[in-house]
Amino acid sequence: LNKSERHIRGGLATKEKYLHKSRYHQTF
Repeated sequence: LNKSERHIRGGLATKEKYLHKSRYHQTF
């Protein structure tokens, strides 16, 4: 894996986590 690829994958992971958090807060 290239450093750039790893960085992109990490960004996607953090984005997914953020989306899940926002959804969780929206339900309550």
